[in-house]
Amino acid sequence: MKLSWGGMIGTAATVVTLIGGIVAIKQYYDQTPTHDLSGTWTITNKIDQTSYSAFMNLELTYTVTITQSGSDFTGSGTKTMESGQPVIGKAHTPIQIKGKLNKDSILASFIEQGTTRESTGEFRWKLAKDGSWVGTFFSDAANSKGTSVLRQMSAAPQ
Repeated sequence: MKLSWGGMIGTAATVVTLIGGIVAIKQYYDQTPTHDLSGTWTITNKIDQTSYSAFMNLELTYTVTITQSGSDFTGSGTKTMESGQPVIGKAHTPIQIKGKLNKDSILASFIEQGTTRESTGEFRWKLAKDGSWVGTFFSDAANSKGTSVLRQMSAAPQ
């Protein structure tokens, strides 16, 4: 059996094309998010560790609106509750978040404009069976950390 140069070049071109196609398909699926985070969400953080004892076991809830572009997202909102009680006036501190969705996990950073100073931190969430995202948070406000849950708010009936 004799191979021609034309046949070998054709075979090599076919192999390169197949490999390129496989790489392109993988990149598409890696960059196409599996979940849509756009909409209104609540973030509930429970402080489990802190350097300021008054923050221990405090539960903070924020309402944020998220806009997603590919696997990246941004959001903005305000603190709405402290330990189950609605906040009023200046206690409605604004929060900005920015993050990335990676299949069934989220890594996001935040900046909160507190009543006395700005604080920063991060969220790490994983998708739960009920559709919420559960995980942890860290804030440089009194080195606070604990559990965090991200839940999408139901759309209002029309």
